[in-house]
Amino acid sequence: MNMALVISKRYEATLSGILWEILPFVLLWGAVVSLGVVYVSSHVMAVKRGYELSLLEQQTQKLEREHALLKLELTTLKSPARLEKLAKEREGMGAPLPGSVIRLGPL
Repeated sequence: MNMALVISKRYEATLSGILWEILPFVLLWGAVVSLGVVYVSSHVMAVKRGYELSLLEQQTQKLEREHALLKLELTTLKSPARLEKLAKEREGMGAPLPGSVIRLGPL
């Protein structure tokens, strides 16, 4: 059985001949589609990474503000005036009375 495809009486082509003629176009379209898929997927990944970077930058700014506030709070808590006030109010401490301090000679 002859696998011939008759397009017209004047032109007779075999199936393998037609495939060899179509193959370059199929390969070209396959390459174009593949490149399109690669481009779109890389663009989607870049947008996703940009969004993640933006979120991380916001988080960094928030943490830096929190760090600055904590440093300020630490400085306030360690201030000598505050510590003296707490010692007087909570612990009943104060300056020593005259004569209550005994000095020792050199050791």
